[in-house]
Amino acid sequence: MGFIKVFTICVCVVVIFMLGCTPKKNERSIFVYCAANMEPVLGQIAKKYKKEYGIRVDVQYGGSGTLLSNLRVANQGDLYIAADESYVHEAIVQDLVGKTQSLADIVPVIAVAKGNPKGLMKIDDLFTNGLKVAIANPDAASIGRLTKKIFMEEGYWDMLQNNITVQMFTVNEVANTVKLGTADVGVIWDATANQYDEIDIVPIPEFEKYASTITAGVLNFSDKKDEALKFMMYMAAMNKGLKVFDSIGYRPISKRFAPSESRKNSK
Repeated sequence: MGFIKVFTICVCVVVIFMLGCTPKKNERSIFVYCAANMEPVLGQIAKKYKKEYGIRVDVQYGGSGTLLSNLRVANQGDLYIAADESYVHEAIVQDLVGKTQSLADIVPVIAVAKGNPKGLMKIDDLFTNGLKVAIANPDAASIGRLTKKIFMEEGYWDMLQNNITVQMFTVNEVANTVKLGTADVGVIWDATANQYDEIDIVPIPEFEKYASTITAGVLNFSDKKDEALKFMMYMAAMNKGLKVFDSIGYRPISKRFAPSESRKNSK
């Protein structure tokens, strides 16, 4: 199925989803477009937020690129959360987003099955004949676009093409292909890998300089800008949202200058 067809289906799903999110009488709510890699953390934050303030947070998850296209067409919603700040910058240029807030840093990693059965140790190992590599679609997900950028800048993109067996629409789908053994290796975020017991990380020094920042922005066409801003700041509060980010394996902005903590890897 082509990307355009999938995009059209996604837009329809968004519209149908939003039509189905009609609040109950007297129940306040906001609608958030959120990067798929944020699903575990946003689910917990939204639950806490409703308990404290009585405001329901309806969420549409997807690749950051797909969501940006969807919200541009739908012209509805209150908040956009991308896995990479570059998408929010694009939204600002297109006059779609006003106030923004950084939330957490994430780094691309090589993910392999538990125990690293293929013995991958360095980036050159990804070009081994017969190795099955999964990546996210560069046009749909932030990790996909960054994967292409990394391998092009490092001069490996053409070599990687020979081993790419599948391109998924979200980082979670790439992680699942590694988890299920459909692919031998995948390029995902470190925070995503931290959520899978069945996945190990192969440290790749070349990847460290490509860290991204999860960033939120209030949508200019929102008719609930104050509510959206309030929720965005709740996510950025050290004792509220950032506490949840930290507990699930992300690198909240509050820890940018703290000593690096050890992360799981295949060694």
